[in-house]
Amino acid sequence: MIKSPLKIKVIKDLNEDLSYLVGVLFADGCLRDIWKTYENKGRFTFEISITDEWTDNLQKILGLLIKLFNINTNVKSCYGGRWYRILFNSNVLHRFFNRVFGMPMGYKKRKLVIPVLIQNSDNKLKKTFIAGFYDGDGSCTNSITEKSKTRCVYISQSDKRILIDMNNYLKIFGINLYLRRKTRKDFFWYEIETKNSKDINNFYKEIPLRHPIKIRKLQDLIKITEEICSETSTCLASIS
Repeated sequence: MIKSPLKIKVIKDLNEDLSYLVGVLFADGCLRDIWKTYENKGRFTFEISITDEWTDNLQKILGLLIKLFNINTNVKSCYGGRWYRILFNSNVLHRFFNRVFGMPMGYKKRKLVIPVLIQNSDNKLKKTFIAGFYDGDGSCTNSITEKSKTRCVYISQSDKRILIDMNNYLKIFGINLYLRRKTRKDFFWYEIETKNSKDINNFYKEIPLRHPIKIRKLQDLIKITEEICSETSTCLASIS
């Protein structure tokens, strides 16, 4: 359980670690709906969870939870060992994320809005929030087929509004992503994405990602892009 003085200190001191953690929580986290647990079990359950397909970043999140809140928990496998999750109970921290940052309880779809504290913060904290959100719901691809080569950085979400707001911040940082509506059978979602090499490079330079695997994937993508550009320049030079 977190002591109330620590909660007050966090509210007064929104730092990069906390804004990053909030970004991760908004993307890949969940606050258990306390009213549904009361209805089903006759008691309130203040569960907080963060899920990822890799343990690498979750191990870093454990360090943040200890550093910021003195919460000591662990990572366990879930969904038949295909994913991993941090799961713990904290009445104070559950209320903190819900009331201070507006994190919805239970089902998040079409309920996410960039927290007012992040909206009113400086650019450095906006960047760390976006970094946390990307480390949760973002990725990059390097698709090579006989017909085309596609390199793309994107952030996916069912919430169109929060993506639009994040995209407006990215434009301030010199990064131009474009909103797309994606569909698969009866399911649809939204992405902000870019296939432009300059914007991909700017994203990597400006947004302080922390997810080890996603950083490596983006670095590999940039390296491949630079090699292709170099080969193209060499070919053009030989022709001229």
